[in-house]
Amino acid sequence: MRAYYIRRRGEPLILSSLLYAEADGLCDDESMIWISSGLIRREEEEEASKVIYREADDVVSLWIQNRRYIPRLVISAVVFLFSYFFFTLVIRDPIPMIDEILIGLLLATLAWIWLSRLDEKSSMAEAKREVLYSAIENASFEYSDDIKVCEEYYESLYGYKALELSRMIASSTLPELAVKDDPELERAMKAYMQKENKAMDRILKRLEDDEEEKTTRFLLHQAAVSGLDLQNLAFYIALTSKS
Repeated sequence: MRAYYIRRRGEPLILSSLLYAEADGLCDDESMIWISSGLIRREEEEEASKVIYREADDVVSLWIQNRRYIPRLVISAVVFLFSYFFFTLVIRDPIPMIDEILIGLLLATLAWIWLSRLDEKSSMAEAKREVLYSAIENASFEYSDDIKVCEEYYESLYGYKALELSRMIASSTLPELAVKDDPELERAMKAYMQKENKAMDRILKRLEDDEEEKTTRFLLHQAAVSGLDLQNLAFYIALTSKS
């Protein structure tokens, strides 16, 4: 696993392969490397590790939920059918079916939630979580000149106003980002933006539009309405334009 620590104004940009990884694809002896432009202070490492731990929890949670989906679905369906027939045959009411269906759905939903929580605390989930936690705790560090270039590029982006930056994105006239190709960094950046903004796929699709002025207005609207981070978007486009 690779994690990137990119300093920028405000909070640092913390990216990792856990943002797009699937637990099934992770080895039992998984290791992790922090890549940064220089020394990461202890307090910075602690804050960054908290972010990575949360991402590890998300990966394991999604993995166990998918892995246990069929058993959870079957048990919830059995709970619904049992409760439906129980209240239909044992308890009589003036409005048949409706009450039984509602009660059955409620009990099935509660069973689903309860089973989901049990799955996340299961030994299977804990074992996978322990693998990732161990990799994070024993991470090694690597310094990269390319990360320093990325930080300088971010700083340059803050010199543009929103309208100017939107036009540069829409017209594909952003300054060049002179770094080596890094597919893992690109995938992690895209996954990060998708996580931060649910409309990101639609935004990226819209950038394929040739109508520059229309796209510029769209980006400004998204920045105002959905909280689109134009600096992040510009950085990602500059990063991927090399590929």
